[in-house]
Amino acid sequence: MNDVFHGMGRKIGIEGEVYEGHFVNGKKEVKGIETSTKGILYIGEFKEDKMQGKGEYTIDGKYTYTGDFNNDDIEG
Repeated sequence: MNDVFHGMGRKIGIEGEVYEGHFVNGKKEVKGIETSTKGILYIGEFKEDKMQGKGEYTIDGKYTYTGDFNNDDIEG
């Protein structure tokens, strides 16, 4: 048995970031919510552990971008 996440789950990273959502072969996939200890919240789509597709990115509850993401970058 290998120790990779698959399906719905929750993962806490080494810097305290928390991801809740879908995993495929240990990577963030499809849809999820990720929060960081730096006040960043991302709700949206993931592919291969990266923000990819539609999502909402909020910093400190003040500044929000809603739209497209590609390879962890805002697109548009």
